[in-house]
Amino acid sequence: MLKIQDLSKESGRRIVLNKINVEIENGDFFCFLGPSGSGKTALMRIIAGLEKPDSGKILLDGEDLVKQEAYKRDINTIFSSFALFPDYDVYQNIEFGLNYKNISKSEKYRLVNDTIEFFELSKYTKENISKLDNLAKYKIALARALINNPKILLLDDSLRLLDRKDRLKMRYELKSLHSKLNKTFIYITDSIENAFSLSNKMAIMQHGVIHQCATPEFIYENPRTYFVASYISNTNFFYAEILEVHGEDYVILLDDKVKIKLQTNQEIEKDRELFFAIRPERIILSDEKDANSLNNSLKGKIVQKDYVGEYTQYFVELEYGKLIVISELNYTFLSTSNTTPITSHHVGEEIYISWSIMSGDLVYA
Repeated sequence: MLKIQDLSKESGRRIVLNKINVEIENGDFFCFLGPSGSGKTALMRIIAGLEKPDSGKILLDGEDLVKQEAYKRDINTIFSSFALFPDYDVYQNIEFGLNYKNISKSEKYRLVNDTIEFFELSKYTKENISKLDNLAKYKIALARALINNPKILLLDDSLRLLDRKDRLKMRYELKSLHSKLNKTFIYITDSIENAFSLSNKMAIMQHGVIHQCATPEFIYENPRTYFVASYISNTNFFYAEILEVHGEDYVILLDDKVKIKLQTNQEIEKDRELFFAIRPERIILSDEKDANSLNNSLKGKIVQKDYVGEYTQYFVELEYGKLIVISELNYTFLSTSNTTPITSHHVGEEIYISWSIMSGDLVYA
């Protein structure tokens, strides 16, 4: 297990990392996700031993890595640029990590060839690195990093140089590789799509702090802060004031204008500024007010409608002037002569919006 305890770092007067605490289990595919400047790259470099923290510990199976030089750590890194040696061929690049190991030439030869075969790189062995595409370079960087059999593999936003087609393929191969090797992978990225599709656990970072750490599914369904909810997905926000609490049943005042009901088992801290967050796909458009007591219903008017392929995005102005976004999947009518998307609502139409009292979250500012 990798335990990061109270890890802090400053650069001049800027706080880069502020008391980071994370536990990463053996075999996790863990992602640190956040925008540029969130501190995720500095954290990766500290784990790798390329930078020193000002305070805190990094414990790998109980041993503090902060006191170890980078080359002594049982960790290898794939940088976003791949950092391959342009003057070496593929075989020499993969072999490089073994040059500092106390092993025989025959053992080195066996390990390199087994690794080349495992990553299906045989046809590239004598190729010059500069002549290869980024997908091949990625596999070579993986082979070089894993030939030493490290406990942890760090991946620094290493899919961003691939085009979409290769990125999808490499995501599949990374998850397959992780499953086969059962090693700890730590992925650093600002790509929400990559983080959610790859990881079994993630930490969302901003300004050197971790806002939330959980599974991707839990974070998407239960964002803790305004930043997390807004960063990972398009979300509608309302200022929220709790008026009544009866067990898990809340009455909430939105924007000092309208009351709604919310059923949640969230533990809400007192004296914290709150927002009510609801995702566009959780809201339903209808011609009539929803009379179901288990739903909230508000009146509005469609002011803009955008067709974006698999769904239509509606901009709805509520009666008190609030603008919200609603996403509705497009259903398609197929005939022998044409294919026509069916969308049931139009700009200028007065409608009702509704959502379940179990949808939405109270998030901290």
